[in-house]
Amino acid sequence: MGLFSKFNANEYNDKLEKILEQKKFSSETKNLLLSMLYKIENSFADYKKVKALEITKEQFIERILYIIENECDTIKAVTPNTGESFELERKKVCCLTDIKKGKILVYANEENLLYALCTLDLEYEKYKYNKDKEHIVEPEQSYINNAIEECIIKGMSINTSEVVRDFNGWSWNIEIKHIENIVYNLIYQNLQLLLGEDIAKIIINPQCKIKENIEKEENFKVAEEEKPEEEKIKEYDYSAILEELFEKRYIKERYTSILNKIKVILLAYKGIENADIREKIKNIFEKQTQELKLMEDKPAFLNEVTKKKKALNQKIKNIDKILNSRELIETEYEKRNSKLKNENKIFSISHLASMLDRERENILLYIKELNKVIEPLEYIKAIGKKKEEIKFYSDVVNCLNRNEFEDMLKELQKECLKCMLVQIDHFETKQEFIDMIYKFRYYCLLPINEIQTIKDIPELQPNIEEVINSLIDSSIDKQAIENISNSISLCYNTLKYIFYTKIIDLEQIFIKIIKEKEELTSDKQEKIYYISICIFDSKEEEEKHSVVVNNLNSLNIKLNKKIALFL
Repeated sequence: MGLFSKFNANEYNDKLEKILEQKKFSSETKNLLLSMLYKIENSFADYKKVKALEITKEQFIERILYIIENECDTIKAVTPNTGESFELERKKVCCLTDIKKGKILVYANEENLLYALCTLDLEYEKYKYNKDKEHIVEPEQSYINNAIEECIIKGMSINTSEVVRDFNGWSWNIEIKHIENIVYNLIYQNLQLLLGEDIAKIIINPQCKIKENIEKEENFKVAEEEKPEEEKIKEYDYSAILEELFEKRYIKERYTSILNKIKVILLAYKGIENADIREKIKNIFEKQTQELKLMEDKPAFLNEVTKKKKALNQKIKNIDKILNSRELIETEYEKRNSKLKNENKIFSISHLASMLDRERENILLYIKELNKVIEPLEYIKAIGKKKEEIKFYSDVVNCLNRNEFEDMLKELQKECLKCMLVQIDHFETKQEFIDMIYKFRYYCLLPINEIQTIKDIPELQPNIEEVINSLIDSSIDKQAIENISNSISLCYNTLKYIFYTKIIDLEQIFIKIIKEKEELTSDKQEKIYYISICIFDSKEEEEKHSVVVNNLNSLNIKLNKKIALFL
């Protein structure tokens, strides 16, 4: 990973040019890649600072160069509204990727190209992990899995392309209209803030787990063969993966609520965007309701379980028959391939045999689950679980309404803000508080819709205020930032503005408090003071805010002086 640790910009450029010499890209595409690399190199320091990232520029660029060299064979960069871009406009996307061919179709600009490369990389990670694995997945779970997977892939790509989109080497400007998907970006940023920078690859490739460490979280690989079969199957359940990650950091009541809301939002969002999925969600809700009625009629339920087990045992017999007959396995090979597109065809009979073995293992696991569910205690648990599923799909159906959907997004943010309080309580070092100030500032400026950011939502103000107060108090105690007054309310009303500013380097901020005027209260018993809070970036005034206070002389404020905010 340290290959380019001592490289300068020219060396990055030379490395890319050597890679491009081996590629059959057009000269326009090569120039676009070089321009993209230049913009990344020019903007990365600000991107890293604003988001308080651990990843270095060298690691970031190294990964991009690796994708271009090893995962990408064809890049077709096209102009919007031309014949070549027809598929992009038809599907309303900025890029299309084909991991098996290493192919990218993308609009010809640096931001979309970086987005496309990141998408290809994550899809390739998913393909490497899943290509030889077959699973029995209930339709309900597959819809949730697909929704989480799409959010993670698109969210990661939006997150990475931000270095080009919103930073130009001297300023930070959030281009909301250029964010590919505001909902996916918001959910991804929530997960990244609560679970860490590496969340995307950990979810897409569950062989990569998080190892807890007081100093630092490090990725490590767990050998798949060391795990029991039940855990292997669980790895394909993205909900279970997220639950495992949340469990290491937060109490169950907190993370269960967050995870449930994320799943509701993502599934409802798919339904809002796609009429077919919308109908399937409603059908699943009705099906779940009917299944509960069946489960509550115990004799009828036992009869249904018996029927399922008979059908599954028959499948096992059929698989065994095929595996024990050369003629039958060849017939099955032809039958399956006749229904598949060329790129998805089973490439050999031995590969089909492996697939059938895995199908058999999964069926046996399913039968084991059915045997378990008819046990008295497990039966009671199953009814409880079914009621939870019905409640979940009831929430999803409600969120198909746009107003309900937006309310659920806000409720999720309230839960996230509560988790941030937990994080702050566990910080020990000055640097942890400084990093959190940056991360929370970034969070406050996240778009929640096309016109509003988190800080603009009235319903979130009490939660935001609570986090800011906790963060300011703790940061002052740790001597990370200056205590500008004896008054807690004035500290809040002054320092809250650092979470709303787009000054890139907060550690260069200065604050000046100016008394504008004073006057007596209506009863003429005491004076009130109108002061201005000026925020500076080194030399120039960036922002000015007005505040009204009482008893100014007792607040221990340095008036008309620039105060360095960070110690």
